[in-house]
Amino acid sequence: MNKWKKIKKIVKNIHFINKAAWIYNGEKLFYQDQNKLAYGSTLIKCKRGTDRMKRIKVECFNFSKWIKQFEGNEVVLDMDIEGAELEVLEKMIKDKTIFIPKNIFCEFHIHKLDIFSQIVKRRYTKRLIRIEEKLKEINNKNN
Repeated sequence: MNKWKKIKKIVKNIHFINKAAWIYNGEKLFYQDQNKLAYGSTLIKCKRGTDRMKRIKVECFNFSKWIKQFEGNEVVLDMDIEGAELEVLEKMIKDKTIFIPKNIFCEFHIHKLDIFSQIVKRRYTKRLIRIEEKLKEINNKNN
């Protein structure tokens, strides 16, 4: 977080929230990677390594609702939320807040799903394809 504090001094309009980006306001079980397993901490139980991670309850916030406050502004969204991106993007599509950011850069984490969970990977991939199709549809409407 210290690196981000330095960046915030240079770039004034960066927002930091010490909560987990999610699809509702409340609490959620969080899998904290304390051993630096290279899997990354996550809200998603089916990620590789969660069986060895510390489980804690964390406060989460409805990202789709939160981003509404920036409607009409130039917004660039850089999303790296360790497996929660599908749920958050699907919620943004449903709420039509997907139109707020001018650009969205998102890291997807299908490669970090449990290798024994092929069904989960297939479902994840299908959801990812639906999101990609919806984003292309939105982009075509805007051009």
